[in-house]
Amino acid sequence: MSTISLLDVNLAVAVLESQLYGVYLLLASYTLYLMITRHRECRRVSHASYKGPRSKSPFLSPVALGAFTVFVTVTTHWLLNIIRLYTAFHDCQDGCQGPQQFYSDHSQTTEVLKCGFMVASVSIGDSLIIHRLWAVWAFQTRIIIVPSITLAALTTFGVGLTYQLSTYSSNDSIFQGAFRRWCTGICFFSMSTSIYTTGCIWYKLWDTNRALMDMASGYRSLRVSPYNYKDFSRQCRNTHPLGSLPRRGIRKRLKSPISCHRLHPGYNRNIEPPDPDPFTLGSYR
Repeated sequence: MSTISLLDVNLAVAVLESQLYGVYLLLASYTLYLMITRHRECRRVSHASYKGPRSKSPFLSPVALGAFTVFVTVTTHWLLNIIRLYTAFHDCQDGCQGPQQFYSDHSQTTEVLKCGFMVASVSIGDSLIIHRLWAVWAFQTRIIIVPSITLAALTTFGVGLTYQLSTYSSNDSIFQGAFRRWCTGICFFSMSTSIYTTGCIWYKLWDTNRALMDMASGYRSLRVSPYNYKDFSRQCRNTHPLGSLPRRGIRKRLKSPISCHRLHPGYNRNIEPPDPDPFTLGSYR
């Protein structure tokens, strides 16, 4: 039975990585288009009713900056792989023993840099997932304690693997215990972060959707006037999943015609206002 050589593996990796990078480039371009389109739409809608300072650029948000950094690291990793392929078959004909020997030396500068950018891409990607988890859970710090620990461990193991590759010699093997420990740690902590964050995001979305469905089904039986503070607060506690509105300043806002107009667009002093909308009332929490 013939064995697969290291040269064949690297050729296959170069082809597959180029294909996957093309898919990633299309998805990244489409994501950028959606971000710009959404920002323009929100700016156009709010421009007619709001005369305050303009919103920030969509490229200055943490998600946009993280996505741009991932794009840079992934692109650099792919370019290093292409450079190594070109060096092994072109520049290495006279200066070394051939492509097989070139790919066997893991202490090459391009190999160490490629490993470093790979670790950076995974770490930044996990950071974006943790940020999304933090935003979905209403910026509660306690929910991101566990993934932050796994992210720190992932970064530590990634730095250790990069340093281990820089000290690689001809007598070492990539399958020896030191390299296996670093690689196992990277895979374990990366999978742990992904499973934890994905599960928590799914649970929060499911719980919120269930609460909204219960609120919508039970709202038809409520007949409470928004101009009565006690009934208004009781209705918010019974219908809104996040609880009642704050007491501070609520009477003044409810008695103000502007606030009443915001609560009910069809408000008129001489006309009985329509039934309150629980989604609109909940936005004043």
